Amino acid sequence: MDAHSRPRPLPTLRRHLRFVCSALTVAVLGAAGPAQPARLPDWRCTHPDALFVDGVDGGPVSVGLPSGGSGGAYPGPVLRSVAVPGIGTRNVRLYLPAGYTPRHAAPLIVALHGAAGPGQAAAAAAAVAQDWGPVAEAAQAIVLAPVAGGSQGGWIPPEVDGSGPSDYDVIAAAIADAAGAYNVDRLRIHGWGYSAGGAVMHDLNLTPLNTHYQAFAGYAVVASARALCPDYIGPYCEPAAAPTRVPVAIRIGLSDSLLPYARADRAAFVAAGWSEGTDLAYAEVAGGHTYDATGLAAAWSFLCPFRRDP
Repeated sequence: MDAHSRPRPLPTLRRHLRFVCSALTVAVLGAAGPAQPARLPDWRCTHPDALFVDGVDGGPVSVGLPSGGSGGAYPGPVLRSVAVPGIGTRNVRLYLPAGYTPRHAAPLIVALHGAAGPGQAAAAAAAVAQDWGPVAEAAQAIVLAPVAGGSQGGWIPPEVDGSGPSDYDVIAAAIADAAGAYNVDRLRIHGWGYSAGGAVMHDLNLTPLNTHYQAFAGYAVVASARALCPDYIGPYCEPAAAPTRVPVAIRIGLSDSLLPYARADRAAFVAAGWSEGTDLAYAEVAGGHTYDATGLAAAWSFLCPFRRDP
């Protein structure tokens, strides 16, 4: 989050508030929990361009929800601008693979950079889009990297009651713009976030007040934790309160100061009904507060099979 975002409770009070919210949510939801995720056929990720796995009509089929968008530039790095009510015009970065064609609906990876520092958010978004390029080429996916609007290069969240405008509106506008300019499979919009961007991904997918922003078939975070989430009135960033059980992958460095919080996140997801090996992935890796190409490939390997229900 940006340095000028609203203050958070002290850690001890924060943990108490989360415990109370979790207990209340479990009491309300009961044993049913949030909805189950949906999966594509296993072959879909090894044949990203195929409609029929064997190339023959009548074989196994994978049906998406094409946006039918067209007119956007491709391939390679692309800079676009979106108009956001209450905010103005904001730039977004994209990466289009060489094999992209408007005839084929492509998955969309929304990649959120970390707190970049004053004046560095645009460069951070461009770097994230470029870093995802090799995965995009292999997966025939489109990468979308919005630019954070905070004065310190971080993300501006909604107010405590969920009202805006905020950078979450920018992210939503960027997704809508990409779907209009390119043929995006609306059932396969995936999220990824580094550090503060990972906290935004947790917030978008877990906080009930942000349900109207929820567009993701799955998401992955690296060098991040729910402890970085902004605060709201009511449950926030709590797996037990999530309106939908969105698949999530957590990757954390063994020397990252957020390691204890990531471990706590893993336990919270499991307690709320996520299952490791199905809709939850957790990995502790050598290194600190960073990400690398191996981690990006692992994130996509986890995310690729998931889709939203129509």
